[in-house]
Amino acid sequence: MLKIFFLSFVFCFFSFQVLVSSESQAASCSDQIPCGLEFDKRMAKKRWLELEPFGGEYLGNRFDNSWVAGGRFGIRVTDAITVGAEFNYSHLEYDRNSGFGVTVRNRDVFITDAYFLYAFPILQRAGKSLQEMDLFTTVGIGNIRVNSKNNLTGLLGGGLRMYFKPGWWAIRFDVNTYMYSLATAAGNKFNDDWVFTVGPDFFLFPKKVKSPK
Repeated sequence: MLKIFFLSFVFCFFSFQVLVSSESQAASCSDQIPCGLEFDKRMAKKRWLELEPFGGEYLGNRFDNSWVAGGRFGIRVTDAITVGAEFNYSHLEYDRNSGFGVTVRNRDVFITDAYFLYAFPILQRAGKSLQEMDLFTTVGIGNIRVNSKNNLTGLLGGGLRMYFKPGWWAIRFDVNTYMYSLATAAGNKFNDDWVFTVGPDFFLFPKKVKSPK
């Protein structure tokens, strides 16, 4: 049920989003490529750092759905490439009679990882208006602590940034999969947990923009 509510929220947000006017971008756009599809000509501001608090839903492979909260910190190496770190916290909901449930002694889940993000500029058109967005993919590696045990985890995911005026913040949606080995009563089992999150993404410390010669 939580998953349905979350996906409904995402759909409604896309349907009623505040759009950036394309008329204010027209002066700097070429006839062939809209400026929103070129990082150097976007209204979104060039910044060195990004900071995002987030919340969402944790879909465990061997335990029940739960909430998740955390934060991300990124360094924008280029307009397309970001390297950073994230922290997730969740509280286990599980079947006490399952092979995993009978082993549970601690319900806290902690995920920390370092990630690499690569973004592509895209636009959404609605009538005469355009919304600047980034479509991105994420890979990473880190640690997940489940039932007081640390496990190496791989991260594979992606998402979407939607930029708003004045250009130094966005709404960010992420869908990530964490892959690791989970200890159960029957031994270690491969686990792939899904995490859906949304939050405001703030961009800090402006980059110097070189003036064209």
